[in-house]
Amino acid sequence: KDKDASVRIQAWLTLSGMKAESAFPSLRKRMADEDEFVRRSAAKAIADIGGSAIDVLMDGIESGEILTRRESAWGLGYIVSSGTKPSVPSLLPCLKDNDLLLRRNTSWALGKINDVLSVEALLESLSDIDVEVRRNSAWALGEIDNQKAVPGLIEHLSDEARVVRVESARALGKIADTAALGPLLGALVRVEKEHSSIRRESAWALGELKDPKAVPALIRVVTEKTIPSQMGPVYDDTQVRTQAVIALGKIGALEAVEPLEKCLPNEK
Repeated sequence: KDKDASVRIQAWLTLSGMKAESAFPSLRKRMADEDEFVRRSAAKAIADIGGSAIDVLMDGIESGEILTRRESAWGLGYIVSSGTKPSVPSLLPCLKDNDLLLRRNTSWALGKINDVLSVEALLESLSDIDVEVRRNSAWALGEIDNQKAVPGLIEHLSDEARVVRVESARALGKIADTAALGPLLGALVRVEKEHSSIRRESAWALGELKDPKAVPALIRVVTEKTIPSQMGPVYDDTQVRTQAVIALGKIGALEAVEPLEKCLPNEK
C-alpha cells in the first residue's frame, strides 16, 4: 500500500522470489493499476511465484476489467518459461476482443505457449486490422511450426505492412514446408518492388527449406548486378547477398562452389 510505486513493485518482486502465494490477491488487484509498469510487474510476479499462478491469471482473463485481462494474457505467455503450459481454449476468444492491446498480448502469448490448438485462430488473426496483431500472429505460427499455417503465411507475404511480410517469410522458414518455395523465390527476386528486409528473410527461409530448386536464384543474387540504379546495375544489398550465401551453404549444392569461390579475395 506504499505510495511509492517503486517500493510497491520491489515488495511484490521480493514476495515472488519467496514464492509467497499469499500475495496473489494483492498482485491480482495491481494488474488493474493505472501505471503500466506496475501492472506488468504484478503480472510477472504472479507468474514467477508459480503454484496456482495459472488459476489466478486465468481468473484475470475472465474478469470484466480490461487492464487486468491484458496483463493476465501477457502473464500466461510469460509463465511458459517456467515450464507450465496454460489452457489455450480459454485464451482464444481474446483474439477477437474489441480491445486492441488484449489482442496483441494474446497473439504473443499463444506463440509462447506453442500449442497447435491455436493455429486456426491465429490464421484468422493474420487478417486483423492491427499491424502488431498480424505480426504477432505470423510470429506465433512460426513458433508453433505446423504445416496448416503455410497457405495463410504465404498469403501474407503480400501483406500491406512490411513487418508482417518479414515475419511471414521468417515463419515459413521455421516451418520449412517446400510448398512455400515458389512464393519465397518470388519475394527474393522482386528486386524493384520488394524491400530488402523481406528479401533477406526470404533468402534465410530458402536456406531452411534446403530445396535445390532455389540454388540458381540464390547464386544470381550473390554474383550478379541485379539492382537498377542511375549508374547502371549494381550488386544487391549486402545483407541479402550474405543470407543467400548462407542459404547456399545449408542447401549444399555443388554447383554453388565455383560462384562462391569467385567471391573470395584474389589471394594464393
